[in-house]
Amino acid sequence: MASKYTNRTWAIVPLADIEAADVVDEELGASNIYIDSCLQNSKDTLRLSVDGTQALLKWEGETPEVLASANTYTHSEILAELAKPEWTPPTTPE
Repeated sequence: MASKYTNRTWAIVPLADIEAADVVDEELGASNIYIDSCLQNSKDTLRLSVDGTQALLKWEGETPEVLASANTYTHSEILAELAKPEWTPPTTPE
């Protein structure tokens, strides 16, 4: 069965890079080139790594210029990446 996310691409970016890209303009308000270029609508909706240092971004279509040098992942590749301990905390038996 084909993935419904064939036009979607993911990248893992240091959260510090995203936070450093915040811009506040008196007329236009706040913006962030990473958030504005991707499907996430705010930093509050980012999936973070367990240690909170990495963030997952996703987009459809062309790769945003700000992410041109980032490693990118397909749907199946990002699922494998997110299954790693860096992204999924271990479960403790109850």
